[in-house]
Amino acid sequence: MKIFSIAIPFTVLINVFIAIFRGFDRIDAQVYFNNILRPVLYLIFLIAVVLFGLSFLEVVYAYVLSIAITCVVFVIYLMKKYPLSIRSSSSVTNPMTKELLFFSIPLLAVSMLMMVMSWTDTLMLGYFKTPDVVGLYNAALPLANLLPMVLTSLGFLYTPIVSSLYGKNQMEELGRSYAISTKWCFIGTLPIFFVLFLFPDVVLNLLFGSRYIGAAIALQILALGFIFNSYFGTNYHTLIAMGKTKIIMQTFLISGVTNIILNIALIPLLGIVGAAIASASALAIATTVLSVKLYQISGIHPLTRNYLKPAIISIIVIFLIYIIAKNLLMVTFWTLLVLFISFLLIYALLLLLTKSFDNEDIMILLEIEKRSGIDLTLIKKFLKKFI
Repeated sequence: MKIFSIAIPFTVLINVFIAIFRGFDRIDAQVYFNNILRPVLYLIFLIAVVLFGLSFLEVVYAYVLSIAITCVVFVIYLMKKYPLSIRSSSSVTNPMTKELLFFSIPLLAVSMLMMVMSWTDTLMLGYFKTPDVVGLYNAALPLANLLPMVLTSLGFLYTPIVSSLYGKNQMEELGRSYAISTKWCFIGTLPIFFVLFLFPDVVLNLLFGSRYIGAAIALQILALGFIFNSYFGTNYHTLIAMGKTKIIMQTFLISGVTNIILNIALIPLLGIVGAAIASASALAIATTVLSVKLYQISGIHPLTRNYLKPAIISIIVIFLIYIIAKNLLMVTFWTLLVLFISFLLIYALLLLLTKSFDNEDIMILLEIEKRSGIDLTLIKKFLKKFI
């Protein structure tokens, strides 16, 4: 704990620096430092720990050192590439200060509420149940937390784009961007959901051992909660772009209180299943309220024809593969891998054949290409053939 605590100020600084560049539509800093440099440094240090036969304590040092070095390199980069001209002026006199403050405080409260929600299940399981039950749940929870990965990554790219559109009052383009980004979020999340929801016992057995198969039902429930969240996609990010941070704060306050109440009511009766129901329900409530509020404010929603088609296709494909797997196959690691690849291929083919992509998909790709510097020419040419 003491060694890990050293990484806290470095981590905070890295996040602040990334936010500065993100505010100027510069996502390269996130890619270079958070997604490439830090993981690569940690991997190099881990390899050194293994080769020299060092103890577990050195693994902790390696983690902290990778973050510290990343922060130092980022500071040097910031001094050379800082997107603002630094002048000696008092920020207190800036007329935007008060507006930014009132915009940011609710988001600070939201971050705190989300942190409370993420720990409520574990803490209450520890209070009402035994440590082995907590251990079971904490095998399912990290796996379920893989599902929002696509939404989080997409939101990082999406927020500056939609903020610019809202600032220019281009509401029609904003609505299309929201629908397209949400479709991508759902399509990208579905393969992970496919594995975790249909074969939770196999996944838990492979990763943690047979003793953790008891967390299978909890994993399925959590996966349902997260896929529902992904189905309505970037509603949270869109409301932030519109400046509706108070609505977001109120929504997560309701969701957080609901989570606590349901945990108190369900954990003594159902254990980890009750904790999973509480989390999934709280997340579903937050997603539903945010989506309804967004529709009431702007009239936009993601439920276009080309979004409903992938949803219906996915249900059919998942159902068919599940029947085949359960009745004709013994599911092991290799059969699971084959089923996963088969699902990806069949799902991708059906998306193309049913023309589930729009011209707006190409527009979003162009924007991502512009902001990230990644050449997406081949993908754009390929998709154009199926529009």
